[in-house]
Amino acid sequence: IKSQRGFNLEIQLDTLYNIITTKFKQSLGKIGATVSTQVESFASQARMHLLKYLEPKVSATSREDIAKDINTVFIKLILSSPSPPLTLEQALTLVGTNFHAQDLESWLTEHNFYNSLGTLYSHIQMPRKALKIWSKLGTGEYKDGTNTGIPESIALLRKTADPELIWTYSPWLLEKVPEKAIKIFTAPTPQASVTLSPDQVIDFLAPYGLILLQYYLEYVVESGISRESGEIYSTRLALLYVDTIFTLAPELAKRNIGEEPVVNSAPSSVSDLNATPETVDLGVIRGKLIRLLEISTNYNAHTVLSH
Repeated sequence: IKSQRGFNLEIQLDTLYNIITTKFKQSLGKIGATVSTQVESFASQARMHLLKYLEPKVSATSREDIAKDINTVFIKLILSSPSPPLTLEQALTLVGTNFHAQDLESWLTEHNFYNSLGTLYSHIQMPRKALKIWSKLGTGEYKDGTNTGIPESIALLRKTADPELIWTYSPWLLEKVPEKAIKIFTAPTPQASVTLSPDQVIDFLAPYGLILLQYYLEYVVESGISRESGEIYSTRLALLYVDTIFTLAPELAKRNIGEEPVVNSAPSSVSDLNATPETVDLGVIRGKLIRLLEISTNYNAHTVLSH
């Protein structure tokens, strides 16, 4: 493939790409099933050959205009090939931003590659657009195979430096996959340059149930992200454990002081999140309370005992 003056290389590459992927497919309805399978196989092989031809040229081409043309078609081939040598994320990392983003955006939309469209937006530093696309996948408004946009959304929100994105795009995740979505708040990545106010997060999580609030308080207490208010959060976590225990076993609230029911084995860590919103175990919660009271001195004992 040669680039000539006044002749756009991308047009040449797209033409070749369309011959391989479209023209062959148009002929499938005119021939028998056996030959049709052979043609489809040939088209797939030809596409892979073109992909292998372009791959070494992606980083070797010096002229920016030619490189953009090659990179754009290279990414299209990655997405349309049955067994590409690279994932979309790897391909985007390889080419950087040296491709025709608008052309690729239109192509992805036309072919309903919505999950990949979100990945493209994320790569070119348009996180809000990425999260909007993925949220529509998650709610079923958009369809793209088995892609749900859930892992991509969580990964992006865990590393975002924009708290407004978290408040806007975490609710649907907290409702759909709470045990995974809570990691947005309890497991931010090193890239996340924003520290959310614990009080703000606690108020935000309150409508989604006590178990998520428990997970977050465990994170705050164990990580020590708010040392100046450590007693407040440790006490609140202890009270939450007590309330949960009394909710699961109301008869315990009526026991006389000194009566000690059997206690299941305690978890190894206050932040052990094996209990999910669907499977809250009384023994686990009691074990966590005992563990907290044993290893921490940073709580208000009078408030806990009088609760």
